[in-house]
Amino acid sequence: MTTDKKQEKFQKGDAGTAGPSNGLSSESSITYPIIEEDPAVSITGTEADMSGRVIPQGGFEDSVAIRELGRFFDVPADNFLDSARDLQEVLTIMREITSLSAMSDLLPAIREMEDKLRPPHATTTRLKHFYNYLLEKQVEEEVRKKVKAWEV
Repeated sequence: MTTDKKQEKFQKGDAGTAGPSNGLSSESSITYPIIEEDPAVSITGTEADMSGRVIPQGGFEDSVAIRELGRFFDVPADNFLDSARDLQEVLTIMREITSLSAMSDLLPAIREMEDKLRPPHATTTRLKHFYNYLLEKQVEEEVRKKVKAWEV
């Protein structure tokens, strides 16, 4: 069956009537379109869970590692959702740079790098200061790779 036919396919729903009344049939004339699965959910199929349940996946801000990193950088609770994307980027970049994955290994590595930096300006948060440093460090690494490509 092609996707166009799938999209045109409709199911007839029951309007909740107990039976025919006033000349109406028990089948409702209301039709409901078949709704495609939401991409924000996942159907599990692992050995641990073979039931095939549909389990909603949370955003990255629900990650324990992101929350732990937020506590490390003293991100206030009311600012956490706004900072979650930066926290995710810091975590991703640090995992690439250090090739560490456990938070117990990453946090000391972050602390060492942060100690080598100048203190942030009074209006700049520790998170933003460190995030900007990591972005500059990434650019520096890309430039070094390009320069090495030119050398003999």
